[in-house]
Order: sequence, then C-alpha cells, then structure tokens
Amino acid sequence: MEPIKVRLEHGEVNQILQYCIGAAGIAVLPEASLELIVLAEFREKIATQLMRNRQRNRNKVFQYTLPVSVARILHRRWQEIPYNRERQMVLNALDHELTNRELKPDLSKPTIV
Repeated sequence: MEPIKVRLEHGEVNQILQYCIGAAGIAVLPEASLELIVLAEFREKIATQLMRNRQRNRNKVFQYTLPVSVARILHRRWQEIPYNRERQMVLNALDHELTNRELKPDLSKPTIV
C-alpha cells in the first residue's frame, strides 16, 4: 500500500512524535499491544522527518509520509482521547486521506481479525 502523505505544521507533527514516544515507553512491556509496538517503531522515522524540516523552516507547512497502518492507528486512537488544536488538525488530515482512499474503517461492520 502506498503511504499516506499529509501536509502538517511543526506543532502538529510534534503531537504525533509525542504520542509515539509515549507508546514506546509502554511497548517495552510484554503485554503491550501490537499497535503500540508499531507506533514505537515509527517514532524514529517521524523524528527524523521533523528534524529535517525544522532545520529548513519551523513555521512552514511540510509534507509528511505516514504508513497506512500508523495513520489508521492514530485515527482510531485519537478519536477516543481529548485533543487540542494541533491534534485535531492531524486527525482532520488523516480522516481526509483515509476517506479518499476508502480505508477509513466502518465501525458498524465487524472487523476481520
């Protein structure tokens, strides 16, 4: 699957990074879910993208690449927790991309396990 490309500001990407850092702290536990492990592994990639773009211009909007798995995990998890403006903007961008690709899960249908 092609990765999802979204245009985000520095603060918005920082929300993703902070969430992945939190997931990495929990992912070391033996009973951690696979979703947390995926987010923990993605942490370094998003940190690299953030640092590269921060060096160019911190106030500009840049295009970031997220694997579909990470986008779907963040989209589902962030709908269940309180959010701020930056997190809401990321959620809107992910929702738009997932809807365009018809990858947004329909919660009324059963999931395939």
